[in-house]
Amino acid sequence: MSRMSPDRPGFSGFQRKSTSALLGWSRTLAVVLALVTAPVAWAAPDADPMAWEATGALRGLGSAMTAANIDGLPSAAPGSSADVMAASVLRGILSGRTDNTRVELNVFADVSRSPQFGNSALSTVGGRRSAYRNPQLSHTFLQEDSSQGSVGLDRLTIRHIFGDVTVAVGRMPVSLSVTSLFTPNDFFAPFSASSINRVYKPGVDAAEVTWSLGAMSSLSLLGVAGWDTDGAPQLDSSAALLRGSTLVGSFQLSVLAGRLGQTSVLGLSAQGDVGEYNLRFEGHVARRDADSPSEPKRDDIYGRMAIGFDTRWVWRNASVMVESMFISDGAGAPSGYLGRAVSLSADELPMLGRMYAAAAGGFELLPIVRVGGFSMVNLADLSGLLGLSLAWSVADEIDVSLGAFVPWGKPGRIVPLPSGLGGATTGGVSGGLGGLMALGSEFGASPTTAYLEARWYF
Repeated sequence: MSRMSPDRPGFSGFQRKSTSALLGWSRTLAVVLALVTAPVAWAAPDADPMAWEATGALRGLGSAMTAANIDGLPSAAPGSSADVMAASVLRGILSGRTDNTRVELNVFADVSRSPQFGNSALSTVGGRRSAYRNPQLSHTFLQEDSSQGSVGLDRLTIRHIFGDVTVAVGRMPVSLSVTSLFTPNDFFAPFSASSINRVYKPGVDAAEVTWSLGAMSSLSLLGVAGWDTDGAPQLDSSAALLRGSTLVGSFQLSVLAGRLGQTSVLGLSAQGDVGEYNLRFEGHVARRDADSPSEPKRDDIYGRMAIGFDTRWVWRNASVMVESMFISDGAGAPSGYLGRAVSLSADELPMLGRMYAAAAGGFELLPIVRVGGFSMVNLADLSGLLGLSLAWSVADEIDVSLGAFVPWGKPGRIVPLPSGLGGATTGGVSGGLGGLMALGSEFGASPTTAYLEARWYF
């Protein structure tokens, strides 16, 4: 019999785990209900009642990919053969509002099957990892081989306006970026440059107070809680930032300063129109504390910046966007890529090199069909990624898109270990590979990927 009974060994452990999970979810549900209903108490007694709206979204995604382009890769190693990825994400969204209060609740259920050697552009919310998202607010109910299933809270935001002051508290999306493809000032759960779906930016556990200093100026104080893998608060992983913004001529300028964990940061951004072009710039300099855990090869003081522009035309609603990025602490050669990759946190952009350029654009083939293109190049090793897509608005609330990513560049290779040497070595990985993996370029080892995505909003 496969069903567990009280007389079978392990039943008591199963019962304890089930009871603990039930109690944990009961506490979480109580907190969610309390936070959702709290704005009613904030509103004045004579205020209009809160208007609620329930909506949802269902996303289905499937992709097929070739084997990784790595010479000498053993047949049993991850990425050694063609593979498939599939995911389904269901969202339930509850929104409420009065004249001065906004509430958003966004919960998800995510079931996916992802190869170990996959494409980050196709990631889903269930696979999102961030030091600023308490893991206790999600629950994994399936974890087997390459399959995973989870449910959780993606957003729960309460926003209230007190005159010239706006207060927002909860799990909410936070973005301090003005650029689109490369976003060095997006410190909290950022999208990768090649992400195919940016409809819902993942929320982080934060509180923000914003003072309006005039029609086009503001000052905000942002705090974001950091957590360990067990959901315990970690002051050394938390963030506090002060940001000021004002309009100078036709450009919106912003300055930010504060702490990101054990790193001090000072940043700047600007965006504005010059003729038919929208220009954007953002960047920051940072200094890691001397006693902070860090890879020895990563500089204690570093800078990252991005600059770009976009423009649109009336003809077929065409658009073009061009951006470039510089990462001072990025690896200067392929030999340093793997060392940098293992030192990146979940909230850092997965960029291994120092200099990049990217372009994206599209046009309407028909009023309901849009063709898009994307290309990104590592300017040091000249490897890159080409993306093509076709988006079809099937109905008012149904969208279908298909596309492909084609990488180019020098492939990776497996370097045999010297006789008697085992384990892992800096700059390569030996477990299950029969040697050390060496990247010839950043994108050259990646598989070619084709995907089909459907989204239904209800």
